[in-house]
Amino acid sequence: MVEVPRLLVSLPPFHDTLEALVQGHSLKNAFTRLSNAYRQGESSAVLKERADYLAYAVARMPATYAVLETVLSEVAKRWPFKIKTFLDLGSGPGTAYWAADCEYYKAVERDVSFIRLAQELGVKGEWVQSSLESYAFTPVDLTLFSYVIAEIKEYENLVMRAYDATNVLVIVEPGTPAGFERIRLLRRQLIVQGAHILAPCPGEGECPMKEGNWCHFSKRLARSRLHRSIKGGDLGYEDEKYAYIVATKTPGFACRARILTHPHVSKARVSLPVCLGCTLQSITLKKTKLKWGDAFEALDSQPKE
Repeated sequence: MVEVPRLLVSLPPFHDTLEALVQGHSLKNAFTRLSNAYRQGESSAVLKERADYLAYAVARMPATYAVLETVLSEVAKRWPFKIKTFLDLGSGPGTAYWAADCEYYKAVERDVSFIRLAQELGVKGEWVQSSLESYAFTPVDLTLFSYVIAEIKEYENLVMRAYDATNVLVIVEPGTPAGFERIRLLRRQLIVQGAHILAPCPGEGECPMKEGNWCHFSKRLARSRLHRSIKGGDLGYEDEKYAYIVATKTPGFACRARILTHPHVSKARVSLPVCLGCTLQSITLKKTKLKWGDAFEALDSQPKE
């Protein structure tokens, strides 16, 4: 028996406004065109018309918001300081704004159509229309790269420039082998630069994942009527797979262990596959409400490698 991840039961805060914006637009053809382009490895440069941007927002914003809400909540739990200034790099339609708990939101986005859509959706903050490569960094509390690294040719140098100007660096990537490898590479380079890994890792040693495995997590979110109408299918939910890293200049409260996949449940016990001290281990409990991606703080049994 596998524990079913809890749904994001409330609709995203931008849902009603987005639903009003799409009235009068036929988005299915645009969504099909975008889906085909992304499967062929093309980037957001395929967005051309108003319907394309709206289709992208309907299809991607709910899942991105659900993931960012989870990741940024992890930052709030483990970083002991208030996030006042928030920099969103490659912000798209400003999805991170709705998940951010900050006093000042600043977004860097080269596509003016995304900026306009974000403003129509109600995003409040400072906008910089610029490529990320040419952006001049200034000090902020938190900097976010959300599903954007893969579109940057020399992303390693850019990430290090961003890290130099921030207290907290958050990188979110698709939960694919390629997405994880980008995260793993950047994690290694950030540690060399003296960064502390706040999440998801419970340590700063070498990542223990072997070839054929990758560290990623899953967020299950409820699909609205609008969401289902464009993506099709009968299920009332979807699962978004993601990988991420949170790196900081000074230590926060890293977890003791991180659950790497669904707990294995039997009648007598629950086995938690975890990363503990940068080693892959299994922790056995009589029962637990913990799920894939959660931090595990107290060892109630002897871990087994």
